[in-house]
Amino acid sequence: MYKLVSFILVFTVIKSVAQQTPYEIHQYNYTATYSECISFYENLAKQYETVQCMPYGMTDAGKPLHLVLISSDKEFEPEIWQQKNKVIFLINNGIHPGEPDGIDASMLWVRDIAEKKIILPPNIVIALIPIYNIGGMLQRGKIFV
Repeated sequence: MYKLVSFILVFTVIKSVAQQTPYEIHQYNYTATYSECISFYENLAKQYETVQCMPYGMTDAGKPLHLVLISSDKEFEPEIWQQKNKVIFLINNGIHPGEPDGIDASMLWVRDIAEKKIILPPNIVIALIPIYNIGGMLQRGKIFV
C-alpha cells in the first residue's frame, strides 16, 4: 500500500510541474483566451531562462502585442544573433479570429522546447507573436452550424 501511495504522490507532483495549456486542461476541446495565452507565456518566461515574453507596442484593441523569444543560449539581443549568424524563425499566430490551431500548437511547442523535450539547435532562435489580431480574438464567439 505504501508503494502505491508513493507512486500516486510522485506521479501527481511530476504531472503538476509541467505547465499545461488551456487546450490540455480542457481535454483538447478549448483554445486559450487572450489573457490565458499571454499568462501562459509570461509564466514560461518566469520558469525558464531560455524564454522571454515582452509587450511590443499597443494595438488598436487597447491591449499590448506580445513577442516571445526562445533562445537555447539565453541570448536575446538581435545584434548578437547577427554576430553569431543565428537563424531567426518568426511565427505569427492569431492573424484571423477563429483559427486557434497555431496558437494552441505554439503554446505546446514552446513549452516542450523550454522543458527540453524538444532540443532547439544552438544556431536557431524563435521569435513568436502569440496573437496578432487581438481585437478579433477578444470578440470571438461561438458559431452554431
